[in-house]
Amino acid sequence: MTGTKKIIVAIVGLPGAGKTTAAEYLSKQKKIPVVTFGDVVNKYIDQHKLPHTREIHTKTWKKLRKDYGMEAFARLNVENIKKGLSKNAMVIIDGMRSWEEYLYLKRKFSKESLYIIAIFTDKRKRYKRSAKRTYRAKLYGPERDIDELFGTNMGPTITMADYAIENNGAKEEFYRKLDTIFAKLNNNS
Repeated sequence: MTGTKKIIVAIVGLPGAGKTTAAEYLSKQKKIPVVTFGDVVNKYIDQHKLPHTREIHTKTWKKLRKDYGMEAFARLNVENIKKGLSKNAMVIIDGMRSWEEYLYLKRKFSKESLYIIAIFTDKRKRYKRSAKRTYRAKLYGPERDIDELFGTNMGPTITMADYAIENNGAKEEFYRKLDTIFAKLNNNS
């Protein structure tokens, strides 16, 4: 990093677009810490020994948003983000959803730069990728997309992205696109 301003990069996209693949690549190749917003739901479900079904996931995120507001996952991950920034000049957020989460992070981390990268993938490819997951394999489809876009208010977050990546090709091509964006972010910091 050439500058001193810390950077938070939120990766957004519909299920199966490649958010986790991007986060894992950046963590491994660039040594950037990752905060996965969806872990809040997964941990809650695992702690309560519930099955990972679309209904249980939806019920859980709705409960968390009712309890903490539409910015719930940002609010519940503030300490994880601070911890990452204390060790590194950049932190990746895997799976920010709502516009309210973005606005909350902008307020909470007003001294840091916050960027959104939206990942777009054809619907059929997303569903095919999601079906191959070993964890949460059944959590995809048109109903889940609608829940994500409207139930979590993800639509504005995607449309207001600073960068967009189309992810329909090979992983190597996807990684090159990520590298290009991160070179720009490092030059802007």
